[in-house]
Parts: sequence; C-alpha cells; structure tokens
Amino acid sequence: MAELSEKFQSTQDEDEIKKINAKAEKIEVAFYDFSFSFIEKHLNDMAGVFILANMFGQIPPGYEVKIVRIYEKMPADVKQSPFGQGMDTRLKSISATLNGKEAIDFTLKNNKDEEKTLRSFRGKVVLLDFWASWCGPCRQQAPDNANVYAEYHDKGFEILSISLDRPNGRDAWMNAETEDKITWTSVWDPDGTVAEQYGAVAIPFTLLLDREGKILAKNLSHEELRKKLDEIL
Repeated sequence: MAELSEKFQSTQDEDEIKKINAKAEKIEVAFYDFSFSFIEKHLNDMAGVFILANMFGQIPPGYEVKIVRIYEKMPADVKQSPFGQGMDTRLKSISATLNGKEAIDFTLKNNKDEEKTLRSFRGKVVLLDFWASWCGPCRQQAPDNANVYAEYHDKGFEILSISLDRPNGRDAWMNAETEDKITWTSVWDPDGTVAEQYGAVAIPFTLLLDREGKILAKNLSHEELRKKLDEIL
C-alpha cells in the first residue's frame, strides 16, 4: 500500500490513477475479508474482539451489516471485556446509518445562532456532510460540493454541512465557511453529539437522504453522487 500511495502522489495521469485506485480497493477488500474470517474463528477470545474494536475507526462500505452480526455472535463475557466495552454505542450508530433507515433528527445552530432541524428538510434530497476546518480532505472536496449544489439545487437537492470543530473552534469554522464559499446550510456540532449518533468518527463522512429522510447511500464519490441524483431528481 505504501508503494501504491507513492505512485498515486507522483502521477497526474487519470488512467494511472484509476488503475492504482482499483488495485488499492482489491487489497483493501482482501484485507477486510481476511480480518472478518479471523474474527469469526475467534469469537470466544480476546483476539477476535480486539481486531473488531480496532476496525471500528473506518468501516468500509458494504461491511456494516456484517460487523453488527459478528458482534452479536460474541458471548457476553467477550462483549464486557475492556476491548468490547464501548462498542455498543458504535454499533448503534452503524445500525442507525444503514441504507433504508430514517436519519436521526437533530437540531444545531448556524453561524447566526439560528436553529436548523434536519426534519425541516423533508421533501428535499439532502446530503449530510460531516467536516471540520482542520480536515484537509474535507476542505479539498468543498469545490466539488459547490459544483454539485449549483447543478442540482433547483431540482430539489440540498446540502447540510455539519462542522465538528471543537468548542474553541467557532472562528475557524466560520472562516472556513467563507474561504470555501459555502452557500448552503452549515451548522456546528461543537460537542460532537450528532457526529457520535451518526458514527462519524472519520471525516469527511457523508450520507445521502431521500425526500422522506431515509438513508440512500454513504460516502459516495462526487461522480457517484451525480449519478444517484440523476436517478432520483
């Protein structure tokens, strides 16, 4: 993976980048398949729960249901072990963000201290976008968000950006909004309560919601997002 990373950073050839991404995805899939196979063979000991706990930081798309089912198979004493404790909350957030589930409602304030509630976006297709001013990848995707918003907004598409800047980061959040030319609704989650409910432990983290507030997809690329919006708008 280190070699692929070096190649990715040193090339600007789109075809080469696609080949590198495809190879990296195959390696990642093989890694997770091996890890899950190992865990299922060690459900009754600490090795299995240790690996499962350490996978929670970045669960790849398509593995959410599998990880929930594996945890449910583990005996009570393993779940109550130091590595097993605390996984319950994370599992609830995983279950809550599976496709087809109704997104958890929340109310947060924008930079004018006005309350914005997720439920008020019903009737629109909404992209929930968890980000922060200090998150480089989040800031890099802001222009793409702006382009998609401009292209699909009049068709019934909204973006609701949720900043995870800490309580002392209000100014950084507001400055980033200005620098990134965020014209859609942007709110602040200073204590991370909403992020925890949604399992947004690694950002950028996005969820696409349908007009009824149900989850359609998670962490789509902008190309995938456009294709999905073309289908439903």
